[in-house]
Amino acid sequence: MNCLARRTAIGFVARHALVLVFACTMAACDAPADTPARSGSHFQSHLSATDRADLVALYHATDGPNWTNNTNWLSEAPIGTWYGVSADPTGRVTMLRLDDNGLRGRIPPELGSLTTLERLWLSGNELRGPIPPELGQLQLLRLLLLQGNQLSGEVPGELAHLVRLRSLRLEDNQLRGAIPPELGRMGQRGRLQVLKLGGSNQLTGCIPEGLRNVEDNDLADLRLPYCGVDVSAPDTAALVALYFATDGPHWTNNTNWLSGAPLHAWQGVTTDSTGRVVELSLPENELSGEIPSELGNLTNLRRLFLSENRLRGEIPPELGRLANLEALYLDFNRITGSIPSEFGNLANLASLSLAGNQLSGSIPAGLGRLANLVQLSLWDNQLGGTIPAELGRLTSLQGLYLDGNQLRGDIPPELAHLTNLQSLYLRGSNQFTGCVPAGLRDVPDNDLAELGLPFCEAS
Repeated sequence: MNCLARRTAIGFVARHALVLVFACTMAACDAPADTPARSGSHFQSHLSATDRADLVALYHATDGPNWTNNTNWLSEAPIGTWYGVSADPTGRVTMLRLDDNGLRGRIPPELGSLTTLERLWLSGNELRGPIPPELGQLQLLRLLLLQGNQLSGEVPGELAHLVRLRSLRLEDNQLRGAIPPELGRMGQRGRLQVLKLGGSNQLTGCIPEGLRNVEDNDLADLRLPYCGVDVSAPDTAALVALYFATDGPHWTNNTNWLSGAPLHAWQGVTTDSTGRVVELSLPENELSGEIPSELGNLTNLRRLFLSENRLRGEIPPELGRLANLEALYLDFNRITGSIPSEFGNLANLASLSLAGNQLSGSIPAGLGRLANLVQLSLWDNQLGGTIPAELGRLTSLQGLYLDGNQLRGDIPPELAHLTNLQSLYLRGSNQFTGCVPAGLRDVPDNDLAELGLPFCEAS
């Protein structure tokens, strides 16, 4: 080999030796100072061992020896064979399912180090204490099911970091405090499909607006407004109470309810120039539940239309405080109990329709004080007793419908004083006796012939 060739070969070897030394040096720098550089398989083995240590921490923190099933736990068997544990081919934990398994104690923060975990089922146990915020580090988690325990404290805002989460169930614990506003991002992203926070929890404050988009939720059970709704406004609190009491999320139309929009933009709500509610019209809208007493605080309300829904329970007597009310329609629901005597205070009432319910008891004599009443519709209920003679004072009355009840006794002669009456229906299942006041003979629209009673002789 000539001199030039020897110099070229020496240079080639030197350059590659330098590259090799540099590569080895960088590998050593990347490795911890007290350990040698590791291969990929060694690194995976280390992570698997870390997962094992995290599971051991869970076992000791939750009384593992007394679990219902703890097969293979703390053994030398692969962790994928431990009861309730699933692992990937490298030995990393992907699922932990220990629901209804007798776990007692606190959830250890070490679970936040199971970085490949996709599903975590710990529901139906006796876990207590706070939810570790470290669970927010589980970036691959899709299911987090902790319902039916005794967990306390607040919902950690760190859970909002779970960008892949599809289902979050925390109901039936002892959680308190406000829902972290950060959780609203989970609904806005559209990934979260199931959210349950109700049951025995005692959450306060407001519901982040973004959570409204979660398809399967129990937010109505919380009876909290959405953030942005000013519940300090005079009438807003009453409307919010109605929404939650009658299953608002499942109304046929709940446009803008519990949003930050002005009240007049809420479906069925009409306001005056000062923003006070003057009309609430939600007929045939799938309202289901009991009428809340808070509606009695709508002191400017003139018209209330809740017909043909699935309302049940008794009529709150607080509705008798609505001094400006002109029309009240609660017909064709499933309302029970008696007609509140407080309705006799509704001096401006022109129309009262309670037909098609399951009302019982007697017709309040106080209704005779409603001098402006034009229509009284009580038909198809279970009202008993006699027709109160006081109804004869309703000189403005044009329509009186009492048929289809369980009324009995004589028809009061005072009804003949109703000179403006255009329609009178008394038949159905009622059992009247005596005679029909002669003054009712001229009512244009009536069913008097079906009573089988004679007209009284004119006195």
